[in-house]
Amino acid sequence: MDEADDWYHKSLAILKDLSDRPGMARSYHQLGTVAQDRGQLDEADDWYHKSLAILKDLSDRPGMARSYHQLGTVAQDRGQLDEADDWYHKSLAILKDLSDRPGMARSYHQLGTVAQDRGRLDEADDWYHKSLAILKDLGDRLGMARSYHQLGTVAQDRGRLDEADDWYHKSLAILEDLGDRLGMARSYHQLGMVAQDRGRLDEADDWYHKSLAILEDLGDRLGMARSYHQLGIVAQHRGRLDEADDWYHKSLAILEDLGDRLGMARSYHQLGIVAQHRGRLDEADDWYHKSLAILKDLGDRPGMASTYHQLGIVAQHRGRLDEALDWVIRCVTVFEEFPHPAMDPSSRFLARLATVLGMPALESSWQKITGRPLPPTVRRHVQQPDN
Repeated sequence: MDEADDWYHKSLAILKDLSDRPGMARSYHQLGTVAQDRGQLDEADDWYHKSLAILKDLSDRPGMARSYHQLGTVAQDRGQLDEADDWYHKSLAILKDLSDRPGMARSYHQLGTVAQDRGRLDEADDWYHKSLAILKDLGDRLGMARSYHQLGTVAQDRGRLDEADDWYHKSLAILEDLGDRLGMARSYHQLGMVAQDRGRLDEADDWYHKSLAILEDLGDRLGMARSYHQLGIVAQHRGRLDEADDWYHKSLAILEDLGDRLGMARSYHQLGIVAQHRGRLDEADDWYHKSLAILKDLGDRPGMASTYHQLGIVAQHRGRLDEALDWVIRCVTVFEEFPHPAMDPSSRFLARLATVLGMPALESSWQKITGRPLPPTVRRHVQQPDN
């Protein structure tokens, strides 16, 4: 990346001297992608805006669409999902007007990732299938592989592990045929997560190490951090808390160096779980609050929900059931749908607390947290015999 950065700056110096404004816009854009790949999001944002200013002045609509798209990816990397959604729709409006089908497919794909990050899985699934339909028609196998991969993540988020496994293997078959090592690493990683969700820890460990070997060879530090994180989770599930702690700290060191706040929040969360398993509740509480502060700032609703759930468990372990109830209500109200597929443990936790504390306590806490009466759907859920 340092070498690429040098070349782009050399090119830019010449283009400025020649007053070649279209060329300058291209160089600014490329410098933005280099900065973004390094995790330097503020710098990337500046480069993309410099490029966009020229493109607007030149009325270069295809170029403007590209800049809007990249500004969306920067916002998304920061967890600013509303802003990302706006940028992608601005890009898509131009691309549709220009009948740029490859560009439309990219926008549909990214809009799917935003919907998925918000926990809107049906919407995400629709966007990915819209993208995939174009990619299949164009014969874009690499694009198809990426769509298959994302459809796998949606299936996995829904708990449909066989379906997820099928999507990931469809993606992997293309990536291996194309020799796309980075894509292969990502597929290996996700197959590890499916194995992990099935409780096959040895298989998961193997997939993560296969992914990590490629990422270390490519020098992909962000990918390495994610592998370290998942290896920590495997160690944690095996009860090897010291080993898990080491993996999380290795991941965190990279993420802090890259300024990846969302990744940092996830590491803080997992370090909280390790502390919790060790019975260090004050330490766990501190880690969860550090994670939550970032997640709230980024608007990461799934992450916030997960952290609220853990804070509820900490409160329960301390015997503070009223506090636990408050936390779990914050958790289950993060999503509009109740019970949300990704929040099944929390909806059952809510039912257990309601059984212990009684419906009046649930009604009072719900009103306090949300400002609204307890919905009938929630009342029915907590009163079901199997809860």
